[in-house]
Amino acid sequence: MAELARRIDALGRITIPKEIRKSMNLYEGCLCAISATQNGILIKNADDNLQKDLQFIIDKYISESGWSDAVLKLMEVQDEIKFEPEE
Repeated sequence: MAELARRIDALGRITIPKEIRKSMNLYEGCLCAISATQNGILIKNADDNLQKDLQFIIDKYISESGWSDAVLKLMEVQDEIKFEPEE
């Protein structure tokens, strides 16, 4: 991916481009870990609770536009889904 430049606003915020947010599973409301490294700043998704992520997505995006069979099935099995972060 090409390097992109963004300006920091008066409150210290930087907008992460949509393509990067989508590819890195960063979305509105997710918890991000930010740390300084020798090579720059590292931003990553710090919320490893898949159920919480799924519920946020369902509440934010699916509820507004209606239900599909796939979403209803996902809601049925979401308690059975176990998320284990990669080491």
